[in-house]
Amino acid sequence: MRVRERERGGGVGGDGNPSVQTSVGFPGSRSSPVFFRVLLQLLRESIAEHKPHIDKLLKIGPQLAELSLQEGATVTQRYTNAEKRYLAIKEEVKGRATSLDEAVSQSAQFHDKMDPLLETLEGAVQRLRQPPPVAAEVEKIREQLAEHRAQGLELDKLLPSFSALCARGEELIGRAAHDDPAAQAVHSRLLRLRSLWEEIRQRAEEREGKLNDVLDLAGKFWSDVAALLSTLRDSQDIVRDLEDPGVDPSLIKQQIEAAEAIKGETDGLREELEFVRTLGADLIFACGETEKPEVKKTIDEVRSFQKPGSP
Repeated sequence: MRVRERERGGGVGGDGNPSVQTSVGFPGSRSSPVFFRVLLQLLRESIAEHKPHIDKLLKIGPQLAELSLQEGATVTQRYTNAEKRYLAIKEEVKGRATSLDEAVSQSAQFHDKMDPLLETLEGAVQRLRQPPPVAAEVEKIREQLAEHRAQGLELDKLLPSFSALCARGEELIGRAAHDDPAAQAVHSRLLRLRSLWEEIRQRAEEREGKLNDVLDLAGKFWSDVAALLSTLRDSQDIVRDLEDPGVDPSLIKQQIEAAEAIKGETDGLREELEFVRTLGADLIFACGETEKPEVKKTIDEVRSFQKPGSP
């Protein structure tokens, strides 16, 4: 007994398995969730469609077997085999349906988790590509460094999700055909994910390195400036406190010796002054535009003390 298949192609193939045509223009790839759902529905419809025919066969078969003693055994064998074949197909489809459900679930979970992670990493990369200008004051740089490290700790919390998505993506790719567009799309997204992660790691290291370098530079600059200004102010105060030239030769000699000592001490600060200028120039180059005027102002203040008694 032949069972007419549905015109759209659902039916039982010659190998005993449900045959479903896949050339009807399913949306998306043959491994996409949309395709899986359509295929699953067609398989279930195919089983349900053939059940009335099997029921009818099981009802008529015994009656036909009773009508013919010679052909009865053959008829019984045929409808019994048909029932077994149908039940086997039903179980096979049930197993495939379970596999398809699992594939749909895994694919959906992959993309649902990938989208927010990519968005988060994109935002982190943009912040690192255009970071805030580095401050020039020590405490402000320390605050920037602490904030940068806190952001790094937040990103570290994403590492388990990153690793899990990479593993799941490779698993999905491994189960798909080599030229499957959906697998290629997953591969592209994995490449993007890994590229963002690597760029974040590199830029974060560069940012922390720069902040540490500028912190060290700023610490030396402001410390040396404070010490140098203190020494220069003390020298200036001593010069101002010198008594007017006297008439006593011994007193004049003492005043000359004191002035020469002050001059020698001040001349000895020139090398230190030049070193501070170099530090200041480096700090101006490293810090942000809004921080440069304060550093320049400090350098100008140091320059005003180049000579004792200068304004």
